[in-house]
Amino acid sequence: MHHTITVNASLFAQALKDANTYTSKNVYDDATNHIVLNVIDKGARLAVVACDSHGYYERRIPLIKARGEAKPSLPGKEQRLCIAAQDALILHKRIPSRSIGCVTLQLDDKPAKEERLLVTMTLPDGASTSFFRRTDFEIPDFSRILKMAEKGKKNAPDLSNVFIPVHEMARVGKVLPTKGDSAARIYTAKGAGKGHMALLEYCEPDDDMDVRIIFMLSELAQAA
Repeated sequence: MHHTITVNASLFAQALKDANTYTSKNVYDDATNHIVLNVIDKGARLAVVACDSHGYYERRIPLIKARGEAKPSLPGKEQRLCIAAQDALILHKRIPSRSIGCVTLQLDDKPAKEERLLVTMTLPDGASTSFFRRTDFEIPDFSRILKMAEKGKKNAPDLSNVFIPVHEMARVGKVLPTKGDSAARIYTAKGAGKGHMALLEYCEPDDDMDVRIIFMLSELAQAA
C-alpha cells in the first residue's frame, strides 16, 4: 500500500528540530533516539513525538489534503512512522528556513531494500530527498505516557514540596515561544511508583502552536 502525508514545510521543519531536542544522544539503535510521526484525528493532524525517557515532546500540526487526493496515511493500524534522530536532523536541514509551501512524505509498505522501507520527502521547490526506515524496528506507543499525564486534568495541580529538574525546564525554553505574554498550562498526575508527572500544554491556534511536554517531578532533590 502507498502512503502519503503533506504538511506545511516550516511547521514540519520546526517540529523536527524541536523533537530532536527530546531524543537520546547516547544511543543509536533505540526508540529513545527516534522521532515518531503519527496520523491522528482521523487524518486531520500529524503528531510529531519524541521521548528520551526523561522528557516527552509532542507537537500537532495540520495535515493538508487537496481535493481528489487520497486520505493522509502512514503504515499500520496505528498510522505511525519512526524516523531516526540523525535522519530527522538531515530532513530539517534540507527544508529551507521560512519555507513557503508544503512538504510531502511518501512510502510503500513493501520493503525496498533489506527489510527497509524507502521514504521520500518532496520539498516545496520540487526537489526531493530519501531515507530508509527499518521494518524490524518496533515503533513505541508513546500515547500511553500522554494518557497517564492527562489524568491530571481532573484535579488541581499539586506543586507543593516537589523538585523540578532544571535541565527539563531548559529544554522547555528551547521549544516553546518566550516572546510577549505567552504562557503554558500545567497539570500534575501520579506516575509509576512514587513518581509525579508534569504536563505542559501550549495551544495557540493563531501561532500554529499545539505542543505538549511531559517531565517528572520528584520529592527528592537528587532524583530531579
